[in-house]
Amino acid sequence: MKKSAKNRIIIWSIVSVVLISVLVLGISLSGRFTFGRIQIGSFIIGTDISNFERGNAEFDYSDIKNLHINWSSGSVTIKESTTDKVKIYEDTVSENDRMYYKLTGNGTLEIYDKKDTFTLIGIGFGDNNKNLTVEVPKKAELVDTNVSAASADVEITDCNSQNMTVNTASGTIVLTNVKGTNLEIGTASGTVSTNNCDYTDIESGSVSGSTTIKTYSTCERFEANSVSGEVEVFFENVYNNNKPVDCKLREIGVEAVSGGVTVNLPTNIEGFTAELESVSGAKNIGFNGTQYDDKTVYGNGKTEIDIETVSGKIELKEIEENIKIYD
Repeated sequence: MKKSAKNRIIIWSIVSVVLISVLVLGISLSGRFTFGRIQIGSFIIGTDISNFERGNAEFDYSDIKNLHINWSSGSVTIKESTTDKVKIYEDTVSENDRMYYKLTGNGTLEIYDKKDTFTLIGIGFGDNNKNLTVEVPKKAELVDTNVSAASADVEITDCNSQNMTVNTASGTIVLTNVKGTNLEIGTASGTVSTNNCDYTDIESGSVSGSTTIKTYSTCERFEANSVSGEVEVFFENVYNNNKPVDCKLREIGVEAVSGGVTVNLPTNIEGFTAELESVSGAKNIGFNGTQYDDKTVYGNGKTEIDIETVSGKIELKEIEENIKIYD
């Protein structure tokens, strides 16, 4: 195994130990702590909320360009609105527990669950288990959607956002029918799953939670990091007017310690150059490629695939005939 690969795996192993240590010791932090694509904690101590509003609200969809949510426990649901309004509401709470929100001049809607909320890697201080729902019209042109949660589950359905970032500590992340350019997902111990995820560039990070990404051959770049969680990605075929759309995959990179990695490639991929490295995990390539030293070249070798694990199994195989039909 290359020295750089060993170094990166060692770093991720250290990260795992550090996160577990913080979880046990409950070390107090101020602000947000971020490592790679995993943002730990969701709290607003020290945030100036003097100009924030309270409670449920609705806005004209044309006024909202960016959606930033900070939530501790409970759930966050973003779904398509049946009206032209962006609506934000939570389940019934007392007056003192109502959420805070602010719409800035540049069209950023900021939402916080509660004043002086402190949560750290799923450990919450104070009763703050609330459920937030955000309804966004399909016609809304979101540029940036950012959801940061501690132990809250996050579910986003039928939402188009040019950039989307979702981070949790222990909550699950489920994305369905989401579309845009750049997608970043991070979790410590929560699970991640996507379906009908139409993004050009996808990055995912996990410590112990499993990751299942279902996207399309129109995705150009996919990158994932995991310590002990399983990683599986599906690149489904795309058809337009009954004709297959060319595969646009150019780069796939996955690093894991003990979690297995499975990559399901589209049937119309023209070729790839794969470098698979594992200390003790099995490796299986379901394509008739040509071996050159530590690389396997299939077809024109255009798509670069680099997967590194310590003990996890690595598998490359052709996807079963799952397709997306473009309207």
